Amino acid sequence: MEFGEKLKKLRLEHQMTQSQVADYIGVTYQTCLSYEAGKSYPRRSGILEKLAELFNCDPEYLFSEKNAFETRAERMYGTTGTKDAYFLAEELSSIFAGKELSETDADTIMEKLEMAYWDYRRNSRKKPRRTRVNKDK
Repeated sequence: MEFGEKLKKLRLEHQMTQSQVADYIGVTYQTCLSYEAGKSYPRRSGILEKLAELFNCDPEYLFSEKNAFETRAERMYGTTGTKDAYFLAEELSSIFAGKELSETDADTIMEKLEMAYWDYRRNSRKKPRRTRVNKDK
């Protein structure tokens, strides 16, 4: 999905008009219209930052061809981890879309995924946060 498509999608999800978005980011209505049509892109980085703030998303997501999942995964796991996460998500989607599983098997997969997710969440909270050491002292 390109920048203009993402902008329009986010605007509609937030039930905003192009004029409201334009006012918020400090551009004209015509400029906002041009962004959504894919005819132009923000030239100032501050505009992307304002859009990201308005729609509560990553500025990189707005401008990249990647989807939000890929952007977050790449930031967290690097490109190899992103490929692995994307592959896993695609495989799971295919498994469920194919409807070749029994309901019991599908339920078991979902239970295992949910358990893995909550284990991850518990473990991520236990990790101590890094603190910066002041070398000047």
